Amino acid sequence: MPPARAAMVAVFEREMSAAGYPSGAITSSGSARSGQKPIFRAVSDDTCGDLIRIQQVWQPGKGHRYVYMRRVALGALPRGDRPMVETQQIEPGKQEIILAQVFDAPRELVWRACTDPDLVSQWWGPRNLKTTVEKMDARPGGLWRIVQRDAEGNEYAFHGVFHEVTEPERLIYTFEYEGMPGHVLLEMDTFDDLEDRTRMTTHLVFQSVEDRDAMLQQSGMREEMEETMDLLAELLASQRSAAPAR
Repeated sequence: MPPARAAMVAVFEREMSAAGYPSGAITSSGSARSGQKPIFRAVSDDTCGDLIRIQQVWQPGKGHRYVYMRRVALGALPRGDRPMVETQQIEPGKQEIILAQVFDAPRELVWRACTDPDLVSQWWGPRNLKTTVEKMDARPGGLWRIVQRDAEGNEYAFHGVFHEVTEPERLIYTFEYEGMPGHVLLEMDTFDDLEDRTRMTTHLVFQSVEDRDAMLQQSGMREEMEETMDLLAELLASQRSAAPAR
């Protein structure tokens, strides 16, 4: 393995350990180490130059997840940059999606970014839409409503009800796109304290497998989900840099 690639894999192993994954499960060729499942395969990404992508491989028939670092240049390693770890769990035949992110920000800041309407409007949704938080009553029984507008003036509205608000640990609420009424999903966001970082896990439960698959099949949906998390990471970085030193 080239030295730069080995350095990135070493960073990845540390990140995965911090995120709660077992250490020593990384290979460079995709071959499993004895007795260790799942394994992680370090592969180059042809579309990203010297970026590294890590693919987590599961046994056939049991679904798969992808674990990868996006927009992290190998040349940035000497500067001590700490990439964000992302996992996606989308298994065939299940009516759920599980997403996990590790953000380089304390838990209280991540919580505030997810519940303060002024902050939510800065990261919720893709960059090409203007997001307005009309209501964000983060308490059990409280309502939320968000409206997005594109350049042509088209509106896309979403709403739901908070069922649990346990600061700064967990949010549980419903989510419904008003353009497709009746297709309600339940979302649970948990925030794990990793000292100066935070693992945010989002568990989406749909009414049916068909509802989940229909959402995933929408053009650009996965890219929009990734872009939204990029925006949240950027907001957290700006908020953290603006915070007074302790």
